[in-house]
Amino acid sequence: MAMGTTTVIEDGILVYQKSIGVAKLPKSKPDSNTQYRIGSISKTYTSTVILQMIEEGKISLNTTIGRYFKDIPNANRITIEHLLYHRSGLFNLTEEDGFSKWIQKPRFREDILAKIKNNGTNFDPGLKKEYANTNYILLSYIAEDVDNMAFEKVLQTRIFTPLRLERTNFGGQLNPSSNQALSYYRKGNVWERIPKETYLNATMGAGGIVSTSKEVAFFYHSLFSGKLLTKESLKLMTTPKDEMGMGISVVSYNGLIIYGHDGGIDGYTSIAFYIPELKLATCMTFNASTENMTETAIQFLQNFMSSNTSR
Repeated sequence: MAMGTTTVIEDGILVYQKSIGVAKLPKSKPDSNTQYRIGSISKTYTSTVILQMIEEGKISLNTTIGRYFKDIPNANRITIEHLLYHRSGLFNLTEEDGFSKWIQKPRFREDILAKIKNNGTNFDPGLKKEYANTNYILLSYIAEDVDNMAFEKVLQTRIFTPLRLERTNFGGQLNPSSNQALSYYRKGNVWERIPKETYLNATMGAGGIVSTSKEVAFFYHSLFSGKLLTKESLKLMTTPKDEMGMGISVVSYNGLIIYGHDGGIDGYTSIAFYIPELKLATCMTFNASTENMTETAIQFLQNFMSSNTSR
């Protein structure tokens, strides 16, 4: 069981969109403009702006983070490339005991950096891949310093405005009176509201974006259509190390290469992916689900491709 919205864009054309369930109980229905917290899909947006800055010569993959964060362990050995590929060795901040409760209140750059410093490292930079939200929080701070503006404005200037993503924004609190879905969990035979609300601004580029299913799918289409990065940068982004590109996963399914990312925050689950061979961009955003997101996406993809073949 699930509630949410699914969108498919094929070669730039919206070919499928469906919403199920409710955006807000008891009976507020989701539609194409309903916003969801997309969690870690935000990382694809963050890696995009970092690669744009590399194209512009403002930073490089070899830039060490010591230029920006002198007090973080191994700062003079950890590079931007390490952060992009989750190979920095820094402790995953969101795994700290009590962190999910701590981040429900307003937390700012100095608060987050102090925690990153105090939690230290798990291994030497470059030794292996270990997924850590810490990496993309730091990348968004670097983006702020490079462009000399808040990360919200970085995203707005570099991605949201150029692509005319009018229902996509960074941070902010839930607004029950707007067309934002609230999240729920299943308790017996009923859906119950999830009371927890992360202070999104503190998650930065690791998980702070709010958007619609359609606009996330359009972002993925635009990214792979060359509207945001050069061919060289896109190839760099999608070149995997241990099945992980830069802010994007790289997997193979039924002979097809699929690029994408999933997300989960405060009971919201989502997944976005692009299949170059089919020029297919898909996004599924749920505000309630009892299913595994990856399995749900695979099942949907199978059904969609089967129905297309039979037409």
